[in-house]
Amino acid sequence: MNMGVLDWVAGSVVANAGVAPVVTGLAVNGATTVWSNPFKLMASTTFGCAVLCQGSSPQIQIQLEESPFDLKLNGYALNATNTLYVIPDAYPDIFSQISDNNWHIPAEPLTPIPMVYGRFKINGLSGNGSGVTVAIALFRQEPGRFL
Repeated sequence: MNMGVLDWVAGSVVANAGVAPVVTGLAVNGATTVWSNPFKLMASTTFGCAVLCQGSSPQIQIQLEESPFDLKLNGYALNATNTLYVIPDAYPDIFSQISDNNWHIPAEPLTPIPMVYGRFKINGLSGNGSGVTVAIALFRQEPGRFL
């Protein structure tokens, strides 16, 4: 059975046996935009994500950007706007607005346009608090990969 792969692309989690996991998110202060680390889409035709916003008054939008280019290999800043990464035309928001401190998983698998790399665009909407953080875990199943 293919249980998939889990990657923390924005923030991280520390789990201790018998203790609730501690999630550290990426700061999204106010109405600003930040980006997750880029990740390979590889052979994934679908994948999912789990998003946790923490802090006072989160107002967060999550979108997917894609590119044929690896930012790390090409010397570009990872958490910055970049014309090499774009939201595919007419691709829907993953979450148009998250306004609480609960875990969120999209109801449908994400089905990216076939491309090599992706990253999440995290938008702080109007009214987003100044101490809000966002953590995103990416999970996917890959053909031929078994535990």
